[in-house]
Amino acid sequence: MNYYFSLRIKVQNRLDFFVESWLVLLRVCIVACASVYLKKLLSDFLEVQEDTHVWEILYSKLTDYKTFHTLMYTCSDVFDFLPLTSLGNMIKTFLIPYVLFGVVNSVYYWLSVKERDDADSKESDKERLIDDEDSGIDNSSDLKIKKNTNLDVLVQDVRDKEVDGLVLFMSRLSVDPAIFYNVSQMVVYGVMAALVMRLKLLFTTQLCLLSSLVFKNKYYNIYPKPVSKCMKVILVLGPVPMLWSLVNNTSKEMSHIGEERAYAVYKMYGRFSPHELYQKLSKLRATYLIVENKYCYGRSRASCDVITKPDGMDFSKGCSFADIWDVEAPSLRKEPRLCDTLLTTPVEHFYPLFKNGHYSVFRIHDVSVRYMPRSFDT
Repeated sequence: MNYYFSLRIKVQNRLDFFVESWLVLLRVCIVACASVYLKKLLSDFLEVQEDTHVWEILYSKLTDYKTFHTLMYTCSDVFDFLPLTSLGNMIKTFLIPYVLFGVVNSVYYWLSVKERDDADSKESDKERLIDDEDSGIDNSSDLKIKKNTNLDVLVQDVRDKEVDGLVLFMSRLSVDPAIFYNVSQMVVYGVMAALVMRLKLLFTTQLCLLSSLVFKNKYYNIYPKPVSKCMKVILVLGPVPMLWSLVNNTSKEMSHIGEERAYAVYKMYGRFSPHELYQKLSKLRATYLIVENKYCYGRSRASCDVITKPDGMDFSKGCSFADIWDVEAPSLRKEPRLCDTLLTTPVEHFYPLFKNGHYSVFRIHDVSVRYMPRSFDT
C-alpha cells in the first residue's frame, strides 16, 4: 500500500489537481494496455482465437465491414441494436425512473454531505461557546483556549477562501466507491446493450441492482422531514407498475409453457391416433414435423431386441419413448406406434417431404388451405 500511495501527490491547488488526474488516467491506461497485452499473449500461447468474431461484429455495426460470420450474427434480431420498445418497457415499469432517481439522489448526497457536516460542526461549536458563557463560571484559561480556537477557525476560513474553487469542491466530495463502481458498470453494460440487444440481460440486471438505492434511508436525511416523508410514500407506491407488469408477463408466459409443447409433440412416439396428433400440432401452429428413427425404433432390454443408445436416451433401462408412453397411457398398449405408422404408410394431413436413414420430414397440411402434393412425370 505504501508503494501505491507514493504514486499520489497531495492536492493543494489546481495544478496539483490536474497532475493527479493525469496520473489516475495514466494508471487506468497502463492497466487496460497490460490486460489486453496479457490476453493476447495467452491467446497466442494457447492458440485460441475464439473472440475474434466479437470484434468483427462490433466493427461491422459501426462501419460497412461485412463477412459471412458478421452477417450470420447481425442479421439476427438478438444481435441487432437495442430497440426503443425495450427502453419504453423499462420506463413504464418504473425501472429506469427508479435508477435515475436513486443515482441523482446519491450524487446530491455526496455533494452536500461535506457542507452539511461542516455547518453542523460550526453550529455545535457556536452553541457550546454560548453555553459556556452563560454558565457564569470564570475560567480565564478556558476562555483563552476558546479564543484561540475561534481565531484558528477564522484563519482556517480565510485559508479556505484562498483555496482554488475546484480544489475546494473536490475536497468536499464524499463518494461511496461501491455505488460509483456499480454506476460505472451500469453505463458500460448500457453501451453494450445498445450495440447488441442480447446483452440487455446484463444491463437490466444491473438496473435492478441499482434500483435498490431509492430505499437507502441515509440519503433522505439531507431533505426536510415533510419532503422526506412524501418521497417515501411515492417510493412505496412506485412498485405497483412493476407488480402489474410482472403479473401480466407471468400470465402471458404461463399461457404457453414449453413443457406442455414437448408433451404434445412427443406424442408422435406414442400409440396415439394421427388425428389426435394433428389436432395438437394445429393448436401449436406447427407446419413441419420431424420424426427420428432412433427414437421411434429404440427398444428396451425387456423386449429382447437390439439395444440402441442415442444421445440423451438410455433404452437399456426401459426408457424408450414407447415404454414411457406405455406408462403414461397404459390403455393404448395394444395400439400401433404412431411414428411407425407415419414412417411406413401414407397418413392424412402428414405429407412426406424428405427422408433418409436417420429422420423423416413431414409437411403438416392445414385444412383451411388446399394443398396438393407435387407430382413428377417419369
